[in-house]
Amino acid sequence: MTAGGKTVLQPMPRIQVIRGFLMNHIYHHRGEMIVYLRSTGNKVPNMYGPIYEDSLR
Repeated sequence: MTAGGKTVLQPMPRIQVIRGFLMNHIYHHRGEMIVYLRSTGNKVPNMYGPIYEDSLR
């Protein structure tokens, strides 16, 4: 990736791009969803594994 004629990001293997950008983007939106559900008083589904609320019981 270049900007203004200067290299910003070096070429990377495809798996590194997928893991670094795509997966982090998915994790970000999952976190947003969980924060939204908790702030509106809804139950967070445990489809992603154990959730914080389960540890309080």
